[in-house]
Amino acid sequence: MKIVATRSMQGASVLAPCPIVYLRVDVSETGGRTTAELGGDFIERLVRLLPGLTRGTNSFREQQTFAHMLMSESGAPLGLLAARIAVELQQLAGSQVRLGSMMSQEGAGSQELYFEFEDERIGRAAGEFAVRVINSLRPEPADGGDPADTVDDLSAELATFRDWARQHTMLPGTVLLVREARRRNIPWIRLDHQTDNIMLGQGRWRRLVAGNLPDTNSSVGVQLALGELGPGRYLRDVNLPASRRVPVTDVDEAIRIAGDWDYPVALLAGRRGGVSQFGEALDTADDIRAAWQTGGPQSKHRILCQWAAGRRHAVLVVGNEVVAASGREAAGEASWHPDNLSACVRAAAVLGLPVAEVGFVTADPAMSWQHRPALISDVNPSPDLAWFQSRDASVNIAGAVLDTMFAGNPTGRVPVAAVTGTNGKSTTTRMLAHILSVDGRVAGYATTNGAYIGEQRIVPLDVAGRSGAWAVLRDPRTEVAVLETARGGLARHGAGIDLCDVSAVTNVTDDHLGADGIETIEGLARVKRIVPDLTRGTAVLNADDARCLAMAEATPAKRVCLVSLDPDNTAVRAHLDERGCVVVLEPDPQGGVIVLYENGRRQELMPARNIPATMNGKAVHNVQNAMFAAGMARGLGVPADVIRGALSTFANTREMSPGRLNIVQTPGGVTVVIDYAHNPESMAVTCDAVDSIDARGHRICVATTVGNRHAGHIGRAARILAGRFDRYVCGRDDTFGDHFDTSRGFPAEQLPARVAEALVEHGVAESAIEISEGFHDAVDRGLGLAQSGDLVLILTDDYEWCWDRVQES
Repeated sequence: MKIVATRSMQGASVLAPCPIVYLRVDVSETGGRTTAELGGDFIERLVRLLPGLTRGTNSFREQQTFAHMLMSESGAPLGLLAARIAVELQQLAGSQVRLGSMMSQEGAGSQELYFEFEDERIGRAAGEFAVRVINSLRPEPADGGDPADTVDDLSAELATFRDWARQHTMLPGTVLLVREARRRNIPWIRLDHQTDNIMLGQGRWRRLVAGNLPDTNSSVGVQLALGELGPGRYLRDVNLPASRRVPVTDVDEAIRIAGDWDYPVALLAGRRGGVSQFGEALDTADDIRAAWQTGGPQSKHRILCQWAAGRRHAVLVVGNEVVAASGREAAGEASWHPDNLSACVRAAAVLGLPVAEVGFVTADPAMSWQHRPALISDVNPSPDLAWFQSRDASVNIAGAVLDTMFAGNPTGRVPVAAVTGTNGKSTTTRMLAHILSVDGRVAGYATTNGAYIGEQRIVPLDVAGRSGAWAVLRDPRTEVAVLETARGGLARHGAGIDLCDVSAVTNVTDDHLGADGIETIEGLARVKRIVPDLTRGTAVLNADDARCLAMAEATPAKRVCLVSLDPDNTAVRAHLDERGCVVVLEPDPQGGVIVLYENGRRQELMPARNIPATMNGKAVHNVQNAMFAAGMARGLGVPADVIRGALSTFANTREMSPGRLNIVQTPGGVTVVIDYAHNPESMAVTCDAVDSIDARGHRICVATTVGNRHAGHIGRAARILAGRFDRYVCGRDDTFGDHFDTSRGFPAEQLPARVAEALVEHGVAESAIEISEGFHDAVDRGLGLAQSGDLVLILTDDYEWCWDRVQES
């Protein structure tokens, strides 16, 4: 059994609603594909090694127990067995996971499996070890190969794995916070695998935790608490019984100061935040001299500390309340005097520490510090939450901390909008972000052109997936997130989010077939459906696309908003009869009016021609994109008049909508249109919009994106382009590379010539076509052919380079 491919899926995916590790394994060398074919001895040894397997289930969706399948005559598929072993291994290491299943079986010797993880690195290691277990326990190969390992050998490896996993998991207190956050629906992420740093919440509500130290604690307060001399001086200034500490460099100085304080005292090592003592309480000068000699030369000076009789009690203060105290869990509140608890709360508050452990030294906590000697010995801004929880199970320690951290928003979430579909995602995302900005919100948004917080571009790359979602949601300026969610990220890495408030699916076409194992348009629709399946508020769906419309039946969203360019659409009419939400384009003498229907009420948003990006209503695809943005904005509570005003200022400029119908006038009087149309559907609407541009000269098309996905697009695109231009320059966009060679069936270098052949087949004269091997050469040639009054359409993904080149021409 060999692992052929591995990947981690963060957030929801087509396989599961939780983070998973996916494995494809080759089982051809096992002698069979089920446990039954490996024999009863194999199962007996396996259960002896991992008895917990007999208590598991093969999936949370299935009723049949895995143990029953394992012991049955037909047995369990080896892929499923590996998934269940991986789950069991993680559970033994302390992870709370349960899902382990097998997706499908490829051919005679390949199986696909997946399983849930809590920590990605531990999950991946568990998958590798699971395969090792199966290979080690299976019967010896018939050809006399290496003998299988014994159960004892694997038991030792299992103990090693469990120790390794526990060393690399988060601190118990951090785990406590994470699990309580999951219970409360607070999103979280581990920021790296080397530390216990985590982020809870999103955007403006995000909170950081380092181990047990929350970022709500004042950094100055942390320094004061952990300083070499401790926080006593600052606490005594507000009349709290805090221990005095002073540095001393010789024993005579220590004796003199102790005499001023009154005994007893103690000597501490001179180190930051130290509370350890040299021996017992020191009651006389002779005791100090003896302790000084016993301490040795660990530091250049020592810390003389005021001492109180009794023992140190640990008091956990969270949000101006004592939530736990040593001794109180057994004897109740009566075991502590209110004055003592109040002193601990004040100590944490004075230092600006909403979460802190206060060391309170007293012989009897039931006696007030004002009547019996007692001292606050130290304040720890990073308390061991798990220790406190283990001593008092009746108190929800993590819950109290999260209540303090998220007092203004119990889930720590910002509104999230996700946009998916084949065409229109980027423009819809930008339109919605613009609407939200006009509404006074700071929108963080991610697109194929980069990630932005407001007008600031924070990532200059294609981040229409998990990386963009993380960049936007980790930024504390984000008040609302708008995420373009592309097919590639969904298929390879999952959604990057676990929930969204509103979503849109613009359409589903065959643009990406052949990539990431998606071979059919139905399979592509399943991937796109992840987004509305995550929606809890409003799902905005294209009623003119049957595959999008079908998603309305499955989405858990509270409301479905249908978008249609056809007011007579049957589904739209039925939805209106049910008082559903609809955004529809209704005819008028000047090209169409965008109308919003909500709860049986009709409201005209605006004429389509009043949106600059629609080019006087001629760019119908941008009319539709604006309708999606309007529907999503209403789902986020934006008033209709704000939507109207925002869309009336959204244009196809380089700043607002880069690479989408950008129109540039060269100094030589040539009109250049730069657009990222890369499939037949997008090329058709782009050409329709370009047809409406008044250019008295020749029209030239620089086609560098045709056929980059797969060969089937070449003929369809050529049919759309043919006859609409006077000259054609066929090139190849270098940014696509060769990752679609398999689905095309030929190398990318052949694209320009094949596109030219297709244009000829659709009636374009050979003399009107030029072939350029390189992308830059094709653009330069197209611009070179143009004279004053001509129009040049450049179909490209590298629009930033094109802008600069056009300005130079």
